Amino acid sequence: MISTRFYSLSVRIFRFSLFILAVSSLKAADPNEFLEYNYDVGSDGSVETPGRLFVPDSYDGSAAFPLVLFFHGFGEGGENNTSQVNGNIDNLLSNAKSWGFFIYAPQNNYQVSWNPTSVTDAMRMVASLLEDYNIDPSRIYVTGLSNGGQGAYTAASLYDGIIAASTVINGSPGPGVFYDRLVGDPIWIYHARNDSSTSVGTSRNMTRDIRAADGNKPALQFPLDDDVNYEYYSDGSPYYTDGSTFYEENGLRYSEYPTGGHGIWSRAYNESPMYDWLLNHTINPDPLQEGETILLDFGSREFLQEADSSGRWWNSTKGWLEKTLEVTFPFATTDTGRRTKVMVRLLDAFGSRNHNEGIYTGGLFDEAIARDSWLSSRDATESNAGALLFSGLAPGASYTLTFFASYNNDDQGRGRMSRYKVDDQFVDLEAANNANNVAALENVVADENGRFVLKVFPTPNSGSRYGQLNAMTLQREVNSGPANYTEWANGFSTAPSEDENADGIQNILAYALGAEPDEHAHERLPTLTKSNANDDMQLNLPALSRPDITYRILSNETLDPEQWTLLAEKSAGAPSFTIETGISIQTDTEADSIKIVDTRPLTPRRFYVLEVEAQ
Repeated sequence: MISTRFYSLSVRIFRFSLFILAVSSLKAADPNEFLEYNYDVGSDGSVETPGRLFVPDSYDGSAAFPLVLFFHGFGEGGENNTSQVNGNIDNLLSNAKSWGFFIYAPQNNYQVSWNPTSVTDAMRMVASLLEDYNIDPSRIYVTGLSNGGQGAYTAASLYDGIIAASTVINGSPGPGVFYDRLVGDPIWIYHARNDSSTSVGTSRNMTRDIRAADGNKPALQFPLDDDVNYEYYSDGSPYYTDGSTFYEENGLRYSEYPTGGHGIWSRAYNESPMYDWLLNHTINPDPLQEGETILLDFGSREFLQEADSSGRWWNSTKGWLEKTLEVTFPFATTDTGRRTKVMVRLLDAFGSRNHNEGIYTGGLFDEAIARDSWLSSRDATESNAGALLFSGLAPGASYTLTFFASYNNDDQGRGRMSRYKVDDQFVDLEAANNANNVAALENVVADENGRFVLKVFPTPNSGSRYGQLNAMTLQREVNSGPANYTEWANGFSTAPSEDENADGIQNILAYALGAEPDEHAHERLPTLTKSNANDDMQLNLPALSRPDITYRILSNETLDPEQWTLLAEKSAGAPSFTIETGISIQTDTEADSIKIVDTRPLTPRRFYVLEVEAQ
C-alpha cells in the first residue's frame, strides 16, 4: 500500500549585522527569473502579500514537479517583491534549476516576524499553485533562513501531514509552533556556532524541544564533539570533516558549522546531501475518511492555533476573504486537528461580511464562530450567488453538509431566508434571530474529480435580500464509497504513478474479492487510513470475523508486475502475527479492521497488495 510519508508506507528583536546585509547584496539573484505570484486579498488589484515563483525550464505541465516554499529573513521584508529573492538564495535557485523544483517566495510586507496568519496566507497561495500548475502534492517542502525559520517551523507544525520535509538555517521557532506535531517529521536544522545575530543556542534548544516532545530524555549535550564517550558524539560523519557536527534521530537532523556566522545560508543551500535528503521525502495528504468531519467558520475573526471550548478544531477566515478569489481554506483540518487534502476555493465573491450581528446563546458554537458571517450580494440569484469550490474529496463518495446562519434582526420584516445549493440539491434556513437551528444537505456526491460547488444566495420568492453563512460542517458519510468492485475499479487507470481518484492509493494496488471480483458486491470496500505517526496501513473491511474470508499480503519494491511476493496468508479471526522482522498483521486492534505495521527503515520504498478472497 502506499505511504503516507516515506515514512510513507510505500503502501508514510533580531539583529542583522550591516556586514551580512552588504555581503548578501553583492550577488543578488535576478527577480526576472521569477514570475510574480501575489496574494491579493479582496481581489481588488492591490497586493497584500507579494510573491515570486520560479518555474523550472524543464517544466511543461506533463509531469508533476516538487515545490519548495521559501521564507525570507527580517531584512528582506517589504513591498517591492524583489528583496526576498536576493543573493541569499542564489544557491537555492541554482539547485532548483539543476534538481528541477519550483520555488515560491512570498514577501512579508509588514517587516515583522512570520506568524500563523502570514504563514497561512502563504499556504493559501501554495494551495492555489496546486490548481494553477502540475505540482506534486506529495512533494511540498519548506525552508527558511534567519527570521524565516519562524515561517518554516510554523508551516511544518500547522501543516503537518502536508509538508513533506523542512530545512531551517540559523532560524528560531517563533510563537506558532506545535512541537509535538514536528515529532517524526523530516527536519534538517543548520546553525553556525559563532552566529552573533541568532545564537546557536536557539537551534540547539529547538532540537532539544522536538526531542523532548518525542519523549527522549535526557536533553542533548552540546557541543556534540566535546566528549568522545558521549552517546551522541559527532565528528561530523558522514557529511563533514571540517569540525562541523551532525545529529540524526527519528527524522530530525541537526548540522552545526564551527564558523560562518549568521550568513551560512549560501553554504547550506549548496549542500548536495541536503537536496538528496529533502527531495526524496514524500507525504501523501490524507483524504477525509468516512465519519470524519471538517468545520468551517465564515466571518472576520481568524483563529489558527487553538481549538474551541469543546476541543474541536476549526478552519476560519479573516476580513476580505469573502471577496478573495483564491483558496480560502488550504488543506482543511478535521475537527480533531488532522490535516487533509480537502481545499475550499472561492469561485464567486460574496457581497460582504458581518462581525457581531449573529445570535450567541452559548448553544451550538462559540461566540467567535456564531456571531460573524458572510453575506451574499444584495438580491443575489443563483447566477450571481456566492460560490465555493470543494476539492480533494473522494470521487463518488457521499457527504453531509450542515449549515448555520444567524442575524439579530429580520431585515425590517423581509426575513433572512438563505438557500444552500449543490447541483440540483438545496436546503433553506431562516437566519433571522436564529440561535440553534441548522439545515443539512445529505448524500452530496463528489464528482469524478473529487469536487462539488456550493452556492449561497437568498431563497427565491421569500422576500429575503441576502443569503448568509456563519458556519458549516462537511462530514464524509459512512459506507459512502463505491458499491462494488466494478465501480471501484472504473476510477483507476493502469499507470502506477497516477492516482486519478485522489484517494492516496496508487493504482497498481489491487483488491481481489474472489476469483471473479466484479461479481462480489460488498457494503464497504477497503479504504486507506493513517492511524498514527508510524509507517502503517490500515484497511477497513466488511465482516472481518467471517471464517470464509482469507487475506493475502503481497509486497513489491519495484512495481514490476512479475515481482509481487507473498508475505502472508491468513484466515479472518486468526490471531495477529509477525510476517518478518518489523512487519506484522494485526486483526484485533479495532472492529472490522486489518492493519499492516511496517517499522523497517524508510528505504527502499515498498508497496503492498491486500487480496481478500471470499470462499
